[in-house]
Amino acid sequence: GIKTLPYSLREAVEELKNDSVLVETLGEHAFKQYVEAKTAEYDEYRLQVTQWEIERYLEKI
Repeated sequence: GIKTLPYSLREAVEELKNDSVLVETLGEHAFKQYVEAKTAEYDEYRLQVTQWEIERYLEKI
């Protein structure tokens, strides 16, 4: 069973890669495409600069 939910989007993507139920449900090809899409989504997310980061770090320059 589920012990705890992933803390971050990165952890969720890593857990997704090990989800045998989803592989069985979607099929190998669709599952691979889904994981690739979620990995790309995470990569796009992690490159975003937030307003908090701008205020915290750029205001000091």
